[in-house]
Amino acid sequence: MVTTREAVLTALDSHPARLECDARALPELSVLVGVQGGMSPAGCTPDQIGRLLAQNGVGPLWRYVLMRGWGPTALAAILTEYRLVAADLDVVTLTRR
Repeated sequence: MVTTREAVLTALDSHPARLECDARALPELSVLVGVQGGMSPAGCTPDQIGRLLAQNGVGPLWRYVLMRGWGPTALAAILTEYRLVAADLDVVTLTRR
């Protein structure tokens, strides 16, 4: 189970089919669970990602945390390549689309 942002980013570089993350250590991933949108990886700009997050009910503080902490490139990869599921309060699972 992955517990740090750096470990998630490193794992994403290898394009795993499934990645389990500790939701308590990475609460920002829980915020992304409900985000839905039809973005293509090539066309993701920071403004588009910010609009998508806002349209899906992510508040300004969480948008700031996500954009500054994770960066638009990582967010684009997560939102376009993975489906996020929170089976319980402790684990967020990223499953490759």
